[in-house]
Amino acid sequence: MIQFQRLTSDDIDMVERLYREYLDNGTMLRERIEEVFIERGTIGCKAVDSETGEIAGIIIDTRGIAFSVENEELTKKVADYVGDADVYTGEALLVTHKYRGMNLAVEMTKKIKEYMYEEKEKTGRDIYMLHEMWVYPDGKTPAYKSVNEIYGITEDLGIVKHFYKDYYKQGHLCPVCGKNCICSARITLSKI
Repeated sequence: MIQFQRLTSDDIDMVERLYREYLDNGTMLRERIEEVFIERGTIGCKAVDSETGEIAGIIIDTRGIAFSVENEELTKKVADYVGDADVYTGEALLVTHKYRGMNLAVEMTKKIKEYMYEEKEKTGRDIYMLHEMWVYPDGKTPAYKSVNEIYGITEDLGIVKHFYKDYYKQGHLCPVCGKNCICSARITLSKI
């Protein structure tokens, strides 16, 4: 049975291990994860197998407009669109190999949305979710189905070709292409 729990700063080691295995094995990874959890503020959820204690998946959303690769034009476009509302950026969504096909991405996304509603109720401020979805060279966008089903798309800012081409300069490696990344990003906003 899978249980869903909030991520906390106590989970940083586990998150780093999962990032290295599934998302990014770059040299600056630990610093980025600590920044996400400690400095920017995070709403996160982990799926835990209650029988084995194994982590089945994680979802992390970070406060602020935070693209993986700096893009001033996109940042301004998002800021202009949301005005004074709070923005969270999708940092990571992954399900480990053993637990794929169990609809966990959708269930974790639903849980994180609940957490955002709680935050909205607590602060009284509108919240937008900014999604930077990885688009593989073959055009597949693994996160799109879950994002669209759960959040709905309020504004689609389109696909930015070769968005991650300079990702390695930040000490990160693309899990698909390595250093010479040709992946793109699909950028969307969802109002909570």
